[in-house]
Amino acid sequence: MDELVSVIIPVYNVEKYLDACVESVLRQTYKNLEIILVDDGSTDNSGKICDKYKLIDNRVKVIHKENGGLSSARNAGLDICKGEFISFIDSDDFVSDKFIELLYRTAKKENVLISAVRKGVDFWDGDDNTVSFYHENIDELNIETVSIRKALELMMYMKVTTGYPWRLYNKLLFKNFRLPDGIYYEDLASTYKVMMQTDKIAYIDAGIYAYRKRANSIIRESFSMKKMVIVDITRELFENITDYDESLKYAAANRCFSALFNVYLQIPLNNKNSLIVWNEIKKYRQMVIQDRSKLIRKKNKYGVYASYLPKCILFSLVKVSRCFL
Repeated sequence: MDELVSVIIPVYNVEKYLDACVESVLRQTYKNLEIILVDDGSTDNSGKICDKYKLIDNRVKVIHKENGGLSSARNAGLDICKGEFISFIDSDDFVSDKFIELLYRTAKKENVLISAVRKGVDFWDGDDNTVSFYHENIDELNIETVSIRKALELMMYMKVTTGYPWRLYNKLLFKNFRLPDGIYYEDLASTYKVMMQTDKIAYIDAGIYAYRKRANSIIRESFSMKKMVIVDITRELFENITDYDESLKYAAANRCFSALFNVYLQIPLNNKNSLIVWNEIKKYRQMVIQDRSKLIRKKNKYGVYASYLPKCILFSLVKVSRCFL
């Protein structure tokens, strides 16, 4: 019999998107599911929508809690889930009917603790109807199983996604691990730590996760002091990745530069925090220039060269391309 898979969906003020998300999970060809909807203190009708699905399908469990943020909601789901495998799906996204089945079959076939798609099928909010999913069976899948060192390299160069969705995790990885609560960029701060608990990951080339891009997302919203946590996150990331494998220092430097530069471009010219982030950027940009990896993004190279310009000129040049995460 197929093992139980827990699908954890954090929910906060997404009444516009929640039906599409939950219904895509209910339609999964893999049926042995536990679907945990975590209402993280929603002030719209999201909580009521969660309760509606609990009455419709007995696989659905609902948690109502005070608002604590994305990691807090995911952790609440982790605390009660019973599955042998765990998947995280964001409540404004939706998935192919075969999302769980393909990831589960891949995990078992390749004997890995994590199976993943390389990236989601991106679409802008309002363009839901443009999403086209992969529909073939596992026998037609292109599967690549790589070492964790290689997986980390791909993540640092942003060739695979950083976030918690897009993967299926064995429950063992969360036995003694929880996500960092109450901070921005929690995925960047901790996904790699989950990965480093195992020795390999299986990637499939299949468009089976639809990722909604929203203009008001944390990455794209205006600067606030909460974003200054990026300094501590990138410092820790660089230290942890290079301690794990010194040969990954250039890859880690690229990821740190990218994350910091994105925040730097959002800080107003005369804000004192600009200098703090700028000093962090200078730690990594020379390594980005020296990096000869074929995996490096052109955006990072352009960003490094642009960073030598006065900030007022830099702002005018990169205004239309502010997101380097």
